[in-house]
Amino acid sequence: MWQLGYFGLAKETDYSVGVTPTVFLPAVSITAQEAAMPQPVAPWGTAGVTIPKFGFDGSFNAEVEVQPNAFGHLMTAVMGQPETLTLGGGAFRHTWTPRPNRPTYTVEMADEVIALRALGGACNALAVDIAPSTRFRAAMAFAARTVEPRARSTTSYHTQEALTWDGVTVQISGATENALTRLSIGLLSYTRPYAAWGNTGRTGSVRFGAQTGLMLTMEMQEISSAWLGRFRDQKEISITATGVGPLLGTSSYQLILDCPRLRLVAATPAVAVRNLPRMIIQGNAVASPGAPRGFSVILVNATASY
Repeated sequence: MWQLGYFGLAKETDYSVGVTPTVFLPAVSITAQEAAMPQPVAPWGTAGVTIPKFGFDGSFNAEVEVQPNAFGHLMTAVMGQPETLTLGGGAFRHTWTPRPNRPTYTVEMADEVIALRALGGACNALAVDIAPSTRFRAAMAFAARTVEPRARSTTSYHTQEALTWDGVTVQISGATENALTRLSIGLLSYTRPYAAWGNTGRTGSVRFGAQTGLMLTMEMQEISSAWLGRFRDQKEISITATGVGPLLGTSSYQLILDCPRLRLVAATPAVAVRNLPRMIIQGNAVASPGAPRGFSVILVNATASY
C-alpha cells in the first residue's frame, strides 16, 4: 500500500492496448497485484489425468480524492457513458444511468519512487465516502489484464479541489435528514472476462452486464425507533443526496445521487463504551436500462464530455 501518490487513467480504444494516462487524481492509498491461478484440464486420451495450466490476471484497488472534473471518468468506468447537457457559463450536467457497454482503461499508479501501469482495467466497484470534516473520497476496485512497472509520468491536476462534507444535504422521502453523520455510496458493476486465443493464459476481452447495483450505508447520530420501524415494515424510501461546491458560471460544482426506491436491508444499533450511540442503516437498489426501480448519479462540472 502506498501513501500520497497519484492515480492516472485514460480510456482504451482496444482492450488492453495501452494509452498514455491524461487524467490524474491525488491517491490516498493504492494496492496492486498480478496473480496466477491454476486451471487444471483433462484432455481426451489422458484417462482423466490433468495437465496443469495457469491463468494470469491483475487487479488493483485505490482510494482517491473526488475532484469534480476528473471524477466523471471514474463514473464512466463503473456505469458507462453519461448523457450530457450544456448549462452555459462553462458548466455541464452529466447524468449516469447504467449502460450495457463500458470502456476499459489504462491506469497508472505511483508513489514518490515507483510506478505501475495496468492494462485492460475494468471497474467492478466504486464507493464514495462522505464524512464530517473531510473531503469526498472514492474507493474503487478494478480487474486488469496485466500489471507491470514503468517510469513515472509527469502529472497535472484540475485546479478545482475535491468536494467537502459541509456542502451536503440529504432528502429522505422528501424530508431533510439532519441526524445523518456519514454517508457511503457504493456502486457495483458486473463484468465477465473471456480468455484469449493462443494459450496466453490471460484475459482476451471483457463483457459488461447492463445492471449496476447500489449499496447505501448511512450512519445516524442517534438510535431511532422510526428507522427500525421502516426496516421491519420493509418500506421503500427515496433518497436524494446533494453535494455542492464552488460556483461555476451560473451554476455550481455538484455531485447528486437520486434514488427513488431504496430497499432497507439492515438497521443496526451500535453502542460502544466511551462512544456516542449510533445507528447504521443500509439499503440497496438495482438499476438497469428501463428498470422501474433504479437510480442515477449527476455531476455538474467544467468538463464537456467523457
